[in-house]
Amino acid sequence: MSGTSATAEVPQANRDPGTLIRRWFDEVWNQGREEAIDQLLARNATMWGVSRPDVSSTGSDEFKKFYHIMRAAFSDLKITLDHVAQEGDTAFARWTVTATHAW
Repeated sequence: MSGTSATAEVPQANRDPGTLIRRWFDEVWNQGREEAIDQLLARNATMWGVSRPDVSSTGSDEFKKFYHIMRAAFSDLKITLDHVAQEGDTAFARWTVTATHAW
């Protein structure tokens, strides 16, 4: 996901980058709460490598296409945040995925 430019579109309560990244992996991926995508992902967020390595995707509708493919392929997907670093309005995470491929 792109960084700070997308943050302006996210509701004020969700703007802390460390909290946002933790909620994203917990609610969207671990809990499978698709509605959290609309709450946490800025409408103008640009993502690279989301099922198309050389083409960008923008916004929650495009991300949800990728999300549905991943959830179908890895229904038991679990993401563990190994480390979250934050400085100012930027955060990043190192994470580990555990999953079984369904196909």
